[in-house]
Amino acid sequence: MRSSAPSKFSLFFATAAAMLAVPTLVGANPAVSHPTTTSNLVARTGSLNPVGILLNTFHLSNPVPQTNAQRMARGLPPNRPRFQHSARRIAPRASPAPGACNTLTGTLHVAGTGIDPNTFVSRVPNQYGEYGVTTDTGDALRVQFTTCNTGLPLDLVTLNGIADFTLLGGITGYGSSSSDLTTGSDNYAYLGGTTQTAPHAHPSAGDSSYSFATGMAENEESAIWQVDAASGAVIARWINSDGGAPTTYLVYNTANNVIVLTADPGAFAANFGPGPTVTLTFVEG
Repeated sequence: MRSSAPSKFSLFFATAAAMLAVPTLVGANPAVSHPTTTSNLVARTGSLNPVGILLNTFHLSNPVPQTNAQRMARGLPPNRPRFQHSARRIAPRASPAPGACNTLTGTLHVAGTGIDPNTFVSRVPNQYGEYGVTTDTGDALRVQFTTCNTGLPLDLVTLNGIADFTLLGGITGYGSSSSDLTTGSDNYAYLGGTTQTAPHAHPSAGDSSYSFATGMAENEESAIWQVDAASGAVIARWINSDGGAPTTYLVYNTANNVIVLTADPGAFAANFGPGPTVTLTFVEG
């Protein structure tokens, strides 16, 4: 007569299935996700993103940002608080005096080999909470930043992107062996929604659009941006765990519609697939 006790094989598969399951979150509060830390592990099977897991959905802000007065008139709650230095719009000046602050709003134009001339960073992320590109100007991500002529890296605040993570930053990639971007390494960071980190801060754990979507925690940085006042060129500069600031390239991974940060585009492409190196230009308006 067969025993009713479960076999070792059935217990193994049940345990494996339980380990792969990711609980569905209620609402859009990242604090309840209890993500599992995955940074600084050996690179995982050359996959840009995790596979075989359940993904949580997130809210997007309005395509055209509304004021609190406009929202209240429609019976909607006020806007979520945003991380920014000043809520007051200051008219741009050609040469601000030391200490003067200007707040600018616009979109991020994307250029690179094979990229359509009318391409922008998209307000609509992929399913992992990572930003890619669009040729529809109505779906262009709108960002705002405040510059106080200090020379410090900036936060870029997103106005119509992922509602609960309103800082455009870098998030350590799932397939990276560490949070450090170096020449000769295929390590990378996703462009996504992050929480705030200080200028020149080392990679640190925090809630992000990626961690909310996957339930997996990765290190992040937000204040990594420099915007050239004359040309509008937007430069990213990632900070490694030792405080080093490698030359940081932006690469568009076409297969996953995501822009990533890396210190070695060739090494990244060799492991995670081809894609052009791209540049960003801030377009005010």
